[in-house]
Amino acid sequence: MHTPGAARTAGASTLSVDSAVPVPTFPFPGNVGGYGNALVANGLHGSTDQAAGFGVVAANLAPVAPSATAPVPTALAVASSRGAQMRFVPLPGAVTGPTPGLHLAGELYSDADGTLWFTVPVPPPAAAGTVRFVKLAGTPTSGAFHAIDPQRVYDSRQAGYTVRGVLAPNSNRPISVADGRSANGTVTLADVVPAGATAAHINVTAANMTGPNFLSVTAGDKTSTTASLVNWGAGAIQIANSITVPVDATRQIKVFCGDQTGSTDVIVDVFGYHL
Repeated sequence: MHTPGAARTAGASTLSVDSAVPVPTFPFPGNVGGYGNALVANGLHGSTDQAAGFGVVAANLAPVAPSATAPVPTALAVASSRGAQMRFVPLPGAVTGPTPGLHLAGELYSDADGTLWFTVPVPPPAAAGTVRFVKLAGTPTSGAFHAIDPQRVYDSRQAGYTVRGVLAPNSNRPISVADGRSANGTVTLADVVPAGATAAHINVTAANMTGPNFLSVTAGDKTSTTASLVNWGAGAIQIANSITVPVDATRQIKVFCGDQTGSTDVIVDVFGYHL
């Protein structure tokens, strides 16, 4: 049920199973390989000593499992002489979100949107072998949290900032959280929130308020927000609160002052970011 191994030559493979020969456009040149079909259940394994080549291990690239009890198709693992890596190839008919089928703990899965999922066990009283999907990464997610030494990134009272002074009622102000600054506003540590960050954990302080009002915070490219972060009444001197907030592509947030009578200075400190 197989063709014999031939001398090592350039091309997709020197060994095929059940006469299933890879097409010329198959992306992984391999010195040894096995290609299964309806009669041969196994997939392939291979290696190469070519600098531009890859070693491959793969199995079960069939369409997505049709039922909750069917085995789930596996993906493709790749290693290169220039560094180990792992690639997850979308399966034919792949869906957005966790796939149907019988999953085991420890699976990594990339869906049709490129979101990376991982399966973990569900503790009792769930039935033995029950797993759930955890989203590891994807375009709409914030990614891993990175804690940093707290950094002052804005203080409207200080002359070192291009835009400064109190924030008036019914107004807003874009504020960069990219760089740590000294007490007078001079940049002391650039890129404390690095390019590519999707969110920042910040503390926002209202100071020197002239009357009751509130502050709201959102990403720097937004035009409005409806959720308040800091609220104060008449006679308040200073008040603060923390939030994890999205940042825009330039690492800015936007602070809104509410529609009541008070103006306020604004201070922003950063404690970490998501990347």
